Amino acid sequence: MNGPRIPLLYFCLLVLLISLALGCGRGRESEVDVDVDQFSQHIRTTEARSPHNEKLGFHLPEGFEAQLFASEPDIGKPLNMTFDDKGRMWLTQSFEYPFPDTTGAPGDRISILEDTNGDGQADKIDVFADSLNIPIGIVKVPEGVIAYSIPTITHFRDVNGDDRVDERTTLFKGFQYKDTHGMINNLVRSWDGWIHADHGFANISQVTNGGPDTLVMQSGNTFRFKRDGSALEFTTTGRVNPYGYAYDELGYTYSTDCHTSPIYQLIRGADYPHFGKKPTGIGFGPALMKHTYGATALAGLEYYLGHEFPAEYQHSFYYGDVVKCRVYRATMEMQGTTPVVRQEEDFIISDDPWFRPVDVKMGPDGALYIADFYNSIIGHYEVPLDHPARDRYRGRIWRIVYNGDQSALPTNPEEIHDRSLQELISKLDHPQLPFRMSVADKIVDQYGSIALPALLEVAQSVERMKARVQGLWMLHRLSSISDEIMLAALQSPNDTVQVHALRILYELKNPSKSLVEQAHELLQDENVHVQRQSVMVLSKDPDIKHMSSLLKMRQQADARDTHFMYSIRQALRDQLRDRGVRSHVLSEDWEENDLRTILDVIIGVDHADASVFITRHLPLMDSTGEPLLNALKHAAHFAKGSTQQSELVKKAQSLLPNNSFSQLALDGLVEGFRTAGKTLPVEIHKWSASLVQDVFSHGSSMQGWACLPYLHLPYTENPWRWIDTLYQGKKISVLISDALGWQGTHTSILKSPRVQLQADLQILLIGHRNVDEKNDVQPPPDNRLELRTVDGELLQRNDITTPDYMRVVDVRANLTKDQKVYFALVDGSSERGEYIGMAALGSSPFSWPSPDLDRYFKDRAWALEAIREYELVEFTDEVHSVLKDKSSDITLIGEAAKTLLTLDRGEAIVRIGEIFQDTARPRQLHQSLLLALASDGSGQARELLARHLSMATYETQRGIARRLVGKGEGVEYLLAMAGTHALSPRILLESKIREPMSNLMTTEQREKLASITKDLRVPGADMDALISKRLKGYGLTNPDLQRGQMIEIAHCSPCHSIDGEGGNIGPQIDGIGNWGARALTEKILDPNRNISKAFVSYTIHLKDGSVRSGLFRREEGAVQVFADAAGSEFRLSSGEIKQKVPSPYTLMPDHFAEVIPEADYYDLLAFLLQEK
Repeated sequence: MNGPRIPLLYFCLLVLLISLALGCGRGRESEVDVDVDQFSQHIRTTEARSPHNEKLGFHLPEGFEAQLFASEPDIGKPLNMTFDDKGRMWLTQSFEYPFPDTTGAPGDRISILEDTNGDGQADKIDVFADSLNIPIGIVKVPEGVIAYSIPTITHFRDVNGDDRVDERTTLFKGFQYKDTHGMINNLVRSWDGWIHADHGFANISQVTNGGPDTLVMQSGNTFRFKRDGSALEFTTTGRVNPYGYAYDELGYTYSTDCHTSPIYQLIRGADYPHFGKKPTGIGFGPALMKHTYGATALAGLEYYLGHEFPAEYQHSFYYGDVVKCRVYRATMEMQGTTPVVRQEEDFIISDDPWFRPVDVKMGPDGALYIADFYNSIIGHYEVPLDHPARDRYRGRIWRIVYNGDQSALPTNPEEIHDRSLQELISKLDHPQLPFRMSVADKIVDQYGSIALPALLEVAQSVERMKARVQGLWMLHRLSSISDEIMLAALQSPNDTVQVHALRILYELKNPSKSLVEQAHELLQDENVHVQRQSVMVLSKDPDIKHMSSLLKMRQQADARDTHFMYSIRQALRDQLRDRGVRSHVLSEDWEENDLRTILDVIIGVDHADASVFITRHLPLMDSTGEPLLNALKHAAHFAKGSTQQSELVKKAQSLLPNNSFSQLALDGLVEGFRTAGKTLPVEIHKWSASLVQDVFSHGSSMQGWACLPYLHLPYTENPWRWIDTLYQGKKISVLISDALGWQGTHTSILKSPRVQLQADLQILLIGHRNVDEKNDVQPPPDNRLELRTVDGELLQRNDITTPDYMRVVDVRANLTKDQKVYFALVDGSSERGEYIGMAALGSSPFSWPSPDLDRYFKDRAWALEAIREYELVEFTDEVHSVLKDKSSDITLIGEAAKTLLTLDRGEAIVRIGEIFQDTARPRQLHQSLLLALASDGSGQARELLARHLSMATYETQRGIARRLVGKGEGVEYLLAMAGTHALSPRILLESKIREPMSNLMTTEQREKLASITKDLRVPGADMDALISKRLKGYGLTNPDLQRGQMIEIAHCSPCHSIDGEGGNIGPQIDGIGNWGARALTEKILDPNRNISKAFVSYTIHLKDGSVRSGLFRREEGAVQVFADAAGSEFRLSSGEIKQKVPSPYTLMPDHFAEVIPEADYYDLLAFLLQEK
């Protein structure tokens, strides 16, 4: 089934070495006695510990101590922390979570926590604001705090200074809260004086400050707003559930994400991945750290820039993992401007599985504060929200300090409260960045313009570099920074000062030409950080001179510096978004390298000029690459007028030969035209016809060989192809089963033509068989070479019995007794890594399949679909030919049937009926034709379907019902078939069938359904018993991990990915083993038990009266993209959709209890549980 890749033993060794490498620096974990099983359960089974006993379970590096700063009952469930100029903590906390209050009397609050005697524990705790609704993000501002509480960002004002809220001023409203576990979090005042924040998972918010403008945020985003509520804007888009902010001394912004990647260095204006999101324009911003720690629940982030920790622990990222109950530490080194992150030893490991570090903040005293959402349940989706084991009142704040031999004196947290301006100015050199930021806020807030003389002096200091940076930013925030000050900073010999000056210049709305010119000159600076910030400045100042310099910079930049490279591409794109620059670019002659660079970024320009430029310079693009496909799609979408559209198609066709890549190019053009709501130009039909003609002009690549299904196992495509391998030092070609490059689970039989052997024959037989070294007795091998007579008599058999099998098989001519014989290569194994292949040594009595075997079937399948899609009736005869040819691959026959049903339904019905009469044809072919008839749905198709429905398996019946249930006549048909038991009545009770039926049934039909199913059990009614039975059975088995992996690939990978392999319809399942056996079994066997709001599917009512169902993925212009239960995307024009109604059922199939045999289920469960 699969090709010769790394042998299993070596593969396991490689995995071990990689695991050791990733675990480097984490050896302390092996020294900590932690019950791993407890941390894999969604519902912890241990008892809650007192704060004292929880503290005893912490394991920290030597010299560090965890102090209990606060706990219940003084505080509730902590969410986010901030600090004021007195060193006091302001804490959002919730009792309501996970349900938002709907009574109008919510019970959540913001409290002020103060350690008055310096013993490391808050002894004074006051409620500042109550009656809040799951408040999360919070930041200290003058006269109180700004915080998020459902559904607004509000300024909670303390007018009289008594530490109690007096006024509540709504700054922004419209935040959705269907998902309550991320929402608006981690508010922070940045260098620019704006408040930056994260927008969390799943919610689609339409945010306004009451004015005419609305900012739409969909799931993960970051944004900033002015504290008076006068402005709001994106800083980045994308990611799944960002939850944390941090800065370094150069002003780079870092953020955690609970799902896509632990840490990002955010690039202003960049777009990042999200579930089902496809990159547009110049693509997604680069990832920084791809290691996921086997969890998707990272929260809080701090980059420690203080001096209270030992040097080894400074300049480190700290962030929590609420599933694994620990706090991680990571360090970084710069590769250019791109950080290379190293995972260090876990900083805090807890042996209490209730420890949930949801926020990590460095306090003004240099300590690290951990908000502990102490709970037996943390999963928002993995466990029902109303589960009684969810703790609603325990919460702790931990203060992490270093008390070792080299500990520094902590910063007095009160030293900036009620201080003079000069005293505050003197603190701007402090080594702790968050402290300096607080000092700057204090100066701007308390003294404002009064501080300008002092700030002007600081901003020009040549000795106090840290203070100078803060001074520059404060002048900017006070709108008082002059060109003279800026020029001096831009020309400073200190690169940190230069970088921050450039950041300020980026923020200026109308910078002077002299400042921009200075930034332009700094493109040549020796420091790459200065260069990168200069690029950012020039991105906002369109000028053909800047365009030219940026093109030069693009050629010179180090491609390994991914973040700098992306910034350059951003800047070039933004230059091209200016009409004047674009006009120059279109009219000028450019060097070929520059033209290629422009082609790379102009797909981020949504204008007809981009289409013109792409069309003109298509010959410069790689004729087989993904960038060309993206460019064609973009050019088609923005092509203006029929002339430009036709020219684009003609140009693409003239440049590309008639091959498989041209098929992809044509499909890309069609997608571009359709997402723009455009009629396809006639040239599309001409080109498609040309490509189809080319496909059918080539004879069969099989040369008389035939690929057939193996037994009754699934058959999805012909997996056989040629590869080169070495035999006795020489390269030879081997025909091998290798459908998906060592990842497929295909089984099949490849039969040779019938021949009469005139002479002895030598065949090189290769293959691989996995061996379970733990068991002495191995199961019989599944892969083999057989020699049979035409009557089926077995004359010779050679099995693949070992790993890395390679042997010469002698076939004696006299063995055949002058009979015609054939060879059969049997790939009967669906285990990953197992395969079989053969080659003749010397002359052969038959012709071998052509070298293009692997493309032959894909090309034919595409051609049949193209004939159907573009109604190419001139190829009706070719479709007939495929359908009538018994030697055709059964997948191609199925495609041909669907196509002929479109072109000539009457003829198709006759031909399909003939195939049904031939009981010697493979059962899999009959099943696919039944589904094709159901998809057609016409009266003729339903009539033929009714006559042969008895041959449908239960799974095929389910597929038939799903295809017919979306139309009224289909509902009546299903009821009629179920009434005669030609269709299993039980299928009509399945949720995926019952729900769309209920939307279309008449009263009479409802009564008929009730009558047909009155004695049947609703699927899932005994699910709890089945789950318990499977869990008990799992404990008594010895599961096969390799087989479990194969089952995962077959049933899970179409929608879910592990280590980046698989689909992205549903969430990635790296680390899913941490769920534990019960939670996984519940999700697999009963997926509708608890549905993530982010993965709610929709019942889609179309204007033609039909109904479809699917998971909404995204909008592409005038088209909405959904995914069906098989993980395949389908597109609907927005104009044909009447209504989308959320479904109470998830897209995840609910039939795995039936389609996965019990023994196979245990193998699957074992494989998933080891993914940690």
